[in-house]
Amino acid sequence: MAAIAQEIEATMKNLMLKPGIVGYAFFSPDAIPIKHSWPEEKEHVVVQYAALVSDLMGRTKQNMKRLLPAPDCDVQSIRIRTKEGTELIITHADEYVMLVI
Repeated sequence: MAAIAQEIEATMKNLMLKPGIVGYAFFSPDAIPIKHSWPEEKEHVVVQYAALVSDLMGRTKQNMKRLLPAPDCDVQSIRIRTKEGTELIITHADEYVMLVI
């Protein structure tokens, strides 16, 4: 288990070296931040992102089930781009949600 945690930590550090990456956050489906790359004084930003992304993910899943009633149809990721060039990638894996900006 410790080896997996170290591998994830190394992967996230490499991700932060990529140009254009602002930060990342992992949080539970209840919008509780677990791990993030923002400094402590920006903790409120992570909590806000977690709440908004969790709500977006829930509503998207609900609407996708209405549109595509197939039992195996589930939302795996959401990609949002703004006109200013900011991009949010939201991925749902097991019981956690990952956000990369």
